[in-house]
Order: sequence, then C-alpha cells, then structure tokens
Amino acid sequence: MVTFFFTGALQTFSIPPDVCSITIRAVGASGGNGGNLPNFGTNGGAGGIGASIQGDFSVIPGETLSILVGGAGMNSATSAGGGGGGSFIWRGNDFSDLSLASILIAAGGGGGGGQGEITNGNPGIAASITTNGTAGNPGGSGGTNGNGGSAVDSGGGGAGIFTDGGSVGGGGGGGTAIDTGGIGGTGSGGGGTGDFGGGGGGDFDGGGGGGGFSGGGGGQQIPNAGDGGGGGGGSFNAGSNQINTAGGGQGNGVVEITLIPDTIPPTIECHPDITVFNDPGSNGAIVDYPPPTASDNCSAVTTVCSPASGSFFLPGTTTVTCTATDAAGNTSTCTFNVRVVVDPCRFFSGRCIRR
Repeated sequence: MVTFFFTGALQTFSIPPDVCSITIRAVGASGGNGGNLPNFGTNGGAGGIGASIQGDFSVIPGETLSILVGGAGMNSATSAGGGGGGSFIWRGNDFSDLSLASILIAAGGGGGGGQGEITNGNPGIAASITTNGTAGNPGGSGGTNGNGGSAVDSGGGGAGIFTDGGSVGGGGGGGTAIDTGGIGGTGSGGGGTGDFGGGGGGDFDGGGGGGGFSGGGGGQQIPNAGDGGGGGGGSFNAGSNQINTAGGGQGNGVVEITLIPDTIPPTIECHPDITVFNDPGSNGAIVDYPPPTASDNCSAVTTVCSPASGSFFLPGTTTVTCTATDAAGNTSTCTFNVRVVVDPCRFFSGRCIRR
C-alpha cells in the first residue's frame, strides 16, 4: 500500500509496470471547530467529519495519477471554524487534467462549526457520499454537478471540482475550485481558514463549507443564538466494489492506494512445425524461424526461444521451446518442432526420388 498524507500541494503517482488494477481509499478532512464569545459560557459547534470513499480501478502501467489530500479546516477560539478540504484522485499530472472523464474518486470534507453565542454554536455537517454538497446548518445551499456551495451572510461556501465556493462581502472566502488549485477560503472576523481541497473560510459567525466534488454551503448568522455550521462537501466514486462512508475523516485527509499485482500469465502461440533440407554431406542446417506471437492482459511481454532462430540444427527432429514473460514475472510456454532432413537430391540434375 502507498499512503499519501496532507502536504498542502498536489502529489503524483506513477503506476508500476506490473500493475493494472488498484484499490483507492480517499478520506476527506474534517471542518474546524467553532469557538465562543467570551462571558457567554457556551460552546462553539464541532467541525463536521470527512467522507471515506473506496473503489477498485483499472489502470495502465506507467500512467500518472494526481492526488490532492485535503487539510483540516482551522479551529477558532472565538469565531467559526473553517471548512475541511476534500481529497481527490484523477488521471493526469496537473490540475488542468481534472475532468468528469479523468476523475476517479472525490471524498468530501466536513463543514466548519458555528460560533457559540447565547446558545451553543451549531455543528458543521459531515461530508456527503452523494455528489451533492449539503446545506449549511443553517446556511447556504450545497453545490451540485461539481459546483461550489453558496454563502448567505457569513461563512464561505466550499469549492466543487469546477467552480469556487460562494462568498459575501465581509464574510469568509469561498474555496477555490479544484481544477484551478483547490486553495482554501480565507477566514474573516477571527474565523478559521478553510484548508487545501476547497474548504470555505469561516466567519465571525458562520462556519465554512467543506470542499468536495460539489461544495458544502456556508453557515449563516443566527441573531441571539448559536450560529450556523458549514455544510459538508459531496463525494464521487467511479470505481467498482465501492465502500462509501459518510463518516471517517477526522483531522487531515489521507489517500491510500493498494497495488493489485498481475497474476494472469501471458498468452503465447508458436509457429507451426518446420521441415528443412540440408546439403548432402552436411551435418545439419542453420534454421531461421518466425518469432512466436505473445500478448498479456496487463503489461509488455518478452519472448525467448531455445534453440534460438538462426541456430545450427542437427539432422533429425529438435523441439524448440518458447517462453513469454510479462512484467510481473508470469510465464507461459509453447513448443514446435524443427525437422532437418538430409537431402540426397540436392546435387542431382536428373530425376531423384526423395524418401
């Protein structure tokens, strides 16, 4: 297993030459916890947790995958928490390669917790296992179809894969779309910053939305009460044998890639048997023969035959054994015969009967 942790930057992975299947598990980051106003004795809302998304995928040896591991939204001691970043994997080596055709998995991040005032702040919402982001608690609506979540009056919306999260003047910033960098939205009024992976920025009052396939909505201000938490980001899974869980992402996100080795041997087909004549008096013949036909379900194949083409073969029948080997070391063999016949008629100009 190859594990990728949060670094705040895009990471890449090249598929080894002997691997054509992988299992990916991606976990989105949690939102930051909200704080409380002094002298009220209340608690800020807890940040929502990220989603855990797992699936199996076919890959091509040598191809590159891009990996973005989301960061946890920033906590705030006195205001609202920032939205957690989603975690994403797609085919290609840059943000510009991200598309509906290239994306493999998106695991949404959780929303940031709201500020506690007269009553406790509302918690951020956990990331969704559907593609849609969830609404703030209460707050802006979640994004759909890869778009960012909206903002009402406070917390910034989480980003989707294609568009930024929403924001309002003076409130937390919306997260940046994943295909243009996935930077988290800035906090305002002491609110926590949203983290890498499109998390929305928290405000003095409402928590930021989580980043995801579609972003979570920003939390809103609730006068004379605890403020709204941010919504969770949406998720996406293009794989088979899916295991998708709305909970599981506490703290920073993570991506795990399990390499499934190729265990299927290549196929190989030898040339039909060959009969050649040599000159009378010669003790054999040099024989050239076509290479075998070989293929593999996964990787390139090398073939070796013994005796090799161009070898000297003695009179009689010799069995040639050809072996095909793929990049994983799986092998298959085939055989054919080379028959060398001493030709007594080679130097006769008249009639000669071969037996």
